[in-house]
Amino acid sequence: MVVPAVLRTLEAVPGLRVVVSDRDPDLEDFPDLAADFDIVIAQAISGERNWVRRGLRITQLLSEPLDVVLPVGHRLSGQTVLTPADLADESWIGVPVGYPLDRLLRSIEAESGGELRVVQRVSDNRIAEAMVAAGLGIGLLPRYTASGPERGIVLRPLAGLDATRRIVALSRPDRAERLAVRTVLDAIRVEAQSVAASHTAPEPEELTTPRWV
Repeated sequence: MVVPAVLRTLEAVPGLRVVVSDRDPDLEDFPDLAADFDIVIAQAISGERNWVRRGLRITQLLSEPLDVVLPVGHRLSGQTVLTPADLADESWIGVPVGYPLDRLLRSIEAESGGELRVVQRVSDNRIAEAMVAAGLGIGLLPRYTASGPERGIVLRPLAGLDATRRIVALSRPDRAERLAVRTVLDAIRVEAQSVAASHTAPEPEELTTPRWV
């Protein structure tokens, strides 16, 4: 969501060429990538891991809530907020073991007092949405990038846990001072703030009939 808009903005900057590369989201050692890239966009479910102690310039970009995603018409969709106890008996569409969202799922499990039933594990959010919409289970998705009732799902905030992913930009201090790097980072920060400002907490939907996709 942020990256395409940033690239469009930076197309107007004379002489600036931006090349984007992606890495698996379960990669633990994001700081090492700063040796090869001017800016590393990293995420964590809680805290900054070991980033502070690595001597990198850290720019806070976004704090994005992680919501529970339900199929339209689900018995819990009428609640404005959900707790781990509400979710104990549900089937889940999870992510691969070791991914940040899987660690949050384990926290829900610990708080609910029972073992969660994960029926499928996929790394693609759109596939996860489709599985939830088809009634195969519930899941967790970042609020700002998830779909909505038009795709057969609804989102509800999760209470009782720090259900937030924090997105930061990491750079080596020497590279962070370069004009090109500062220009790109400023564009990323502005777009991230715009995304956060355009979203509010999800409200209960009037829809009561599942709309499978």
